[in-house]
Amino acid sequence: MAHTFEMSGLGKAPFKAIAPCPGSKDGVFWCEHCGTGLTHRYYIKSADGIISIVGIDCLKKTGDIGLLEGTKRLIKQAQSEQREAERTAKAVAAEAAERAANNGKTFAEMAEELEGKVSEMSDSYISRIYDHKVLQALKGTDFGQSMTAIAYDAGEFTPRMQEVIADIVAKQLSGARKGSKAYLGSLESAKSSVSELCALMNEQRALVSKLKQEIINLKHGIGPL
Repeated sequence: MAHTFEMSGLGKAPFKAIAPCPGSKDGVFWCEHCGTGLTHRYYIKSADGIISIVGIDCLKKTGDIGLLEGTKRLIKQAQSEQREAERTAKAVAAEAAERAANNGKTFAEMAEELEGKVSEMSDSYISRIYDHKVLQALKGTDFGQSMTAIAYDAGEFTPRMQEVIADIVAKQLSGARKGSKAYLGSLESAKSSVSELCALMNEQRALVSKLKQEIINLKHGIGPL
């Protein structure tokens, strides 16, 4: 039995569903099988290369499973492409809005700049405290290495850590045993040096923490406050 589209002069079977051809059938807004006006047009191509426009109802009435499945696949593909186009347009608009509000920069670019600033601040901070008398006094022991690592990371010394560090510094300054007159005379100076280092660590930690929070905000689409 002849294919219904073949009978209406749309070419020879088998037919297959195809994507819209640019410039092809631009003026055809009716079903070339039944003549009904169309809102949604579907393209088919015959075995002998004839391209025709038909409506979904006529497609369904053919009972041609391969043609129907092909049409469904193309519909899904078109919908997917439309969603992707909408996502792209939305992303482009969002980027344009970000640049307009932030002197030509996106949030991602601003976050990257801040990450570079944090790295530079860290290098500068370590250079400033590298020769600090407390860190010099801590050299040569595992404990000292651990404390130095905390200082470089702008961490925080516990009160007990500060006591032990001050004890080490006082011994270094006095060259005397713990409890001696010379040691006790150096202890206050040692404590003052430890407090000074802690203040530098606290300042760095606060500055970096603020920048890191800004970076997190920017990466989550929250602009500068």
